Amino acid sequence: MKGQIVSVVLEDLTETEGGFMLERNKDTGMLAYEVIDLESYPSFDDFRGKTTRVSDGDIATILSFVGRPGNINRSIGFQNYDVYEILIHGEIRQMFRHCLRNLNEPAKEGTG
Repeated sequence: MKGQIVSVVLEDLTETEGGFMLERNKDTGMLAYEVIDLESYPSFDDFRGKTTRVSDGDIATILSFVGRPGNINRSIGFQNYDVYEILIHGEIRQMFRHCLRNLNEPAKEGTG
């Protein structure tokens, strides 16, 4: 995925398929953090560092694959929890795959 151009997908997004809540506000977007703590997610205080407000449809570039949180199942059905380092609005941040859509793939049903 390195170098791929992706779109941020927040429309109608309030939680992952596994039921973990994501910060989301239709009017103000979502915060993307410098670091998602792969050792502790999902727990309290998993998102750290500087933030950048992102909105549905914002364009980003994948810089690298960071990993999958240690508390998340390693099987193929849980890849939406994979964390990627992205360049967005001139800042380097981390986001879950769940919130990113490859612009070369068709949109998921119910998303942009």
